[in-house]
Amino acid sequence: MLPRRDSARGKSSYGRTISREHRSSSPTASPLPWEHPRWQDSVAAWIDSTLADLGIEQAGTVEHLRERPWAAIARVSTAEGDVYFKASAPSEAFEPALTLALARKRPDVIPAVLQIDVERAWMLTRDAGTQLRGHIADSPNPAIWDELLPLYAELQIELCDSVDELLAVGTSDKRPAQLALAYQDLPARWQAEKAPPQREVDALVERLGDTIPVSLAHEEFGDNNILLRNGSPVLIDWAESAVEHPFCGLVNTFRGLVDRWGFEAGAPELLNLRNVYLEPWTRFAPLPKLVEQFDAAYALGMVCRALTWDRLVSRLTGPDRAEYADHVPAWLQMLSETLDGKATLGT
Repeated sequence: MLPRRDSARGKSSYGRTISREHRSSSPTASPLPWEHPRWQDSVAAWIDSTLADLGIEQAGTVEHLRERPWAAIARVSTAEGDVYFKASAPSEAFEPALTLALARKRPDVIPAVLQIDVERAWMLTRDAGTQLRGHIADSPNPAIWDELLPLYAELQIELCDSVDELLAVGTSDKRPAQLALAYQDLPARWQAEKAPPQREVDALVERLGDTIPVSLAHEEFGDNNILLRNGSPVLIDWAESAVEHPFCGLVNTFRGLVDRWGFEAGAPELLNLRNVYLEPWTRFAPLPKLVEQFDAAYALGMVCRALTWDRLVSRLTGPDRAEYADHVPAWLQMLSETLDGKATLGT
């Protein structure tokens, strides 16, 4: 069974009606922060205080939009437009500090952060635009990816020199050596019978070498996490990003291109978009060499996705854990099928 599309989680959908269908009801569950009584009161008080300190007049009450095992989202109207509140789950607690660090480096492509609370993993940001997904409802024009993929690559290249800073704020560490170590007990812990043996993962890591420096990979760089602000892209939802080989983070990007943009898995048009992404990296190596590394990194990206779900689901119990427990073994099975040639780019 292939993994369910991660986008089905519906992450980063600012503006939808609140839904609690994924909240744990088990009495033995370790409650998520937003399951505590009066949590919403604490959020409202923090937002009120933050806006007052910033001199921003609040024009409405806090509207809680959504709660999931990984985050809770709220919105409040102000005299300067809507602002958004996000509380990250303990497994994703680095996101506010990481987003702030990115916003300071690249305010043109990152939401404007008004305030963060590192201890509680809270963040308040200005409205960053409308989802790209909303612009493809009628007739998707895939030409936009000729601009988005190089933009993302250039951002990653710029961040290669900031790895220590990104790790210091708690960003997940999936550099190739750590990735191989983390894989050692992963299949056994999740009873993933169809996972590849360790030696195949080690061989993929060996193929990567050190031609391309590690950087930040979003892992969910897709139309649900790309907003358009005055026509320019803004990248949101960095909760599942990691410091890793930069090519590893594109698995869900290409799956999304197949799901919603009219491409066929492995089609020449999809391979061309791969090359569009790789072109900025030709300052490090010729394109044929980059393509070889991309193939290895793309497969290892499935290990990255399995580890991301491992981090999240391992903290859950009860119905929440049961709902998402299949994701880790499914990603490892997909890795096996990719290595066997049964799955290809965008599958």
